[in-house]
Amino acid sequence: MDTKFISELADIINTKGLRELEYSSKDERILLVKNYEQYDDKLDIDSKNFDNKNKSVENNNLPVESNESFESDDEINCDCENIKANIIGTFYDKPSPDEDAFVHVGKTVKKGDVVCIIESMKLMNEIKAPFDCEILSINVENEEIVEFGQDLFDVKVIK
Repeated sequence: MDTKFISELADIINTKGLRELEYSSKDERILLVKNYEQYDDKLDIDSKNFDNKNKSVENNNLPVESNESFESDDEINCDCENIKANIIGTFYDKPSPDEDAFVHVGKTVKKGDVVCIIESMKLMNEIKAPFDCEILSINVENEEIVEFGQDLFDVKVIK
């Protein structure tokens, strides 16, 4: 994972007002968390390799460019939730390989809209939005195996 990509993830945290962001691929995972205990604009980075070759990186000196305080009005009023997997299986973000994804970051979905499919035992199970919401982050990759209760999407509830 290159530093430019990590920097782009850090920018997403700041522009979306998130406290943490996790990205994973088949071989790597990175978790970026804003350091609120010291109220400074720095990130803790935890990068792990899933092949039992655990690599861990911490960098408390990674600067974050932001002119905002650590809590914005949107963040205080944010009714954030997660859409979780209700079954074990393979996550698919689109209805078929040649079609567009059901959702993307920033998309607003209505209650009952399909947000993904989880294939389990040759059955395709549509996962629907339990409420009107905006997609803040997608926590899994297409064709990744997911577990029951795993967070698939971070969302902001729309009232």
